Amino acid sequence: MKKLLVFIFGAVLITGCGQRHSAKGIVKDFIREYAVTDDYALIFGKLDSTYRINDSVMGDLQKRCANDKFFKQPVSLGDYHGIKTKLLLPTKIIMKDDTLRRTFYLHPDLKTKSILAVKEN
Repeated sequence: MKKLLVFIFGAVLITGCGQRHSAKGIVKDFIREYAVTDDYALIFGKLDSTYRINDSVMGDLQKRCANDKFFKQPVSLGDYHGIKTKLLLPTKIIMKDDTLRRTFYLHPDLKTKSILAVKEN
């Protein structure tokens, strides 16, 4: 019984770490593609999920991202319609003269490699 619990805990831990690793890779690729500069460092927060952000809020966040001066425009974001639970990854973008805080909202199926919205914090 004890070995089974250790195995289950290990499997859950590996899955969670794998999800965070995948999410970080998706965000890194997005920033690499759309950042106006390549002189930055990234610090990632904890990968989390939310069901509290509805389609209306997601649409507003996408519009705000279109005006974000850190990203080259136009930015290609994924379709958020009908997705109840979204993953979110808070990120610090550290540059020489400034530190930006952004929260990236991702499709819960990380295989889609889709950023749904970016919130300026």
